Amino acid sequence: MLHGYEHFSPAEGYAYILPKEGATVRGYLLEGLGDGHLQQLDTYEAEGDMYLRREVEVIAGDTAVRAYAYVANEARLARYFTSPPPRERLPLPAVLEELIAESGGQAPSEEEVAARSELLASEVDAILSSPELYRALPRDEVRRCLLNPGFPTLTTVKADNELRRHADAYLRFALRHIVFNQIEELVGREYAARVAQPEGFYPRSVSALIALRCVNTARERMEQFAAEEGADRLRDDWEYVDYARCGVRIAARIADRDAMENVLAWAETHRQPGRVPLGAELEFSPIGSGAIGSRPGQDPAYDSFFYFNDFDLLRRGWKLGMYVDNHKAVVGPGERCRGFLEYALGRWKIMEDTSLPVTNDPWLLSQFIREAVAFCGIPPHSLHLSFQIPAGRPYGSIERVSDLCCLIMLGGDIGADAHGDLRERRIFNGEIEDSWGGLYLSRENTHSCGDRVAKVIEYQFPRLATGADYVPLIIALKGFQLAGNPHPVNPFIEGADYRPGHPMLAELKAWAARPKRIGAAAISSFLTMVRNGLRRERDDGPAHSPQFIDRIMDSIEHRLHAVNALLNR
Repeated sequence: MLHGYEHFSPAEGYAYILPKEGATVRGYLLEGLGDGHLQQLDTYEAEGDMYLRREVEVIAGDTAVRAYAYVANEARLARYFTSPPPRERLPLPAVLEELIAESGGQAPSEEEVAARSELLASEVDAILSSPELYRALPRDEVRRCLLNPGFPTLTTVKADNELRRHADAYLRFALRHIVFNQIEELVGREYAARVAQPEGFYPRSVSALIALRCVNTARERMEQFAAEEGADRLRDDWEYVDYARCGVRIAARIADRDAMENVLAWAETHRQPGRVPLGAELEFSPIGSGAIGSRPGQDPAYDSFFYFNDFDLLRRGWKLGMYVDNHKAVVGPGERCRGFLEYALGRWKIMEDTSLPVTNDPWLLSQFIREAVAFCGIPPHSLHLSFQIPAGRPYGSIERVSDLCCLIMLGGDIGADAHGDLRERRIFNGEIEDSWGGLYLSRENTHSCGDRVAKVIEYQFPRLATGADYVPLIIALKGFQLAGNPHPVNPFIEGADYRPGHPMLAELKAWAARPKRIGAAAISSFLTMVRNGLRRERDDGPAHSPQFIDRIMDSIEHRLHAVNALLNR
């Protein structure tokens, strides 16, 4: 971390840094360079002309280190840019305070600023994530961006008896996300260096995990404080901002620095980064698969999230990529539909479909999923796991149906139906089957952010469950994908022709209807394939330690044998 400098990334030139009080730049500390290396770097950076090599002090971990940094030569900026970006950034906090003063009084308190900033947080993030645009915007344009769509109200809710029936559940849900947002901001601000993500990954993944765990731990206290203030129900004397103020107060009361330090240490101790970028989408519904096409009233609490936008939940849950998934199209603000509530982790601009991989760490992703399920408080339904694949790598084939059976045994939903017969319920009940008989076990998707687009394979068959450890499944899927880059099992992706009636699909459906034990030789072949895939995660070998791989492979084998023991009893 380099304090006292600001980073610029102009659209028409190279990135650079300039001194600025109060600003911070994240970077990499390179050690072991000799005079010859420095001369080469000076030549490359046009030192003395385009950049100036300056001695600076950086913070590496908890240690102050003297280092060199290449700082832009301000006198020469005009030579390389059509119009040098202005040094002074538009005072966004001042614009916010103006808006808050206009809507909430002439001298807004710290709580009022925090509450109304929470209500506009996604708009603020959109401006700050485009620094070149932000600096170029006139003050009035910044105000317009912040006030589109503006502060939410409860006027429509209070005037509609049907909305009022569901208001208590929605407001409790919104309040929980406000508290989470406040804690996540605190974690990101206080522990910036420790929660920083590598470039190319969703920057809030670690801070969101820490915040989720802290909020989940304090869940009873949070709900108690909400009830004491009457924020657990619709109050005719309150507006939406009053619930935001309450969320700010609750977050301040449950924020525990010692607890945050403990959770950070826990995460740092257990991290297991690999190389493959990973992602996840989580679906929730009180009525399970009936959420799609559900009728009014089937879900008495949320009516299958039909009133999601009436309570401004798209903006409350943006850090977790929250929206309503009706399996057709994303529904914009002001519109209504019934479907699943979804957390698309790493997708923080739903309407723009802007997403980044969550992490390259299977352990961190598993913990993120677990804490998000506990935090949501709505019955979990299904999980999609995505794995980024190298551009241009051709698809391979799936050699054995038993490999798919092993994957489903690790992450599917094998259990008894209403008659006591054992089924794989995701397939048998048609949850991942289209009306023509095609199966959606996996599909192509993308992570897309600006000009960066990366292809991923998204596995759609796993069941989402409370308290589950998904590391074995993530590792198994990653090894499976790395071993041969198998073609997605999806009826609408050309190449493998997994259309209705495909022999492999017929065999898989028959197995799902009457799951049979997988032979020892088939399990052994599956484990060997996964291990071989993990060994080639990096160009020069595995990305995880041999000890970690051995431990998780043992867990995978144990899980397969445990499920196998239940079959055909």
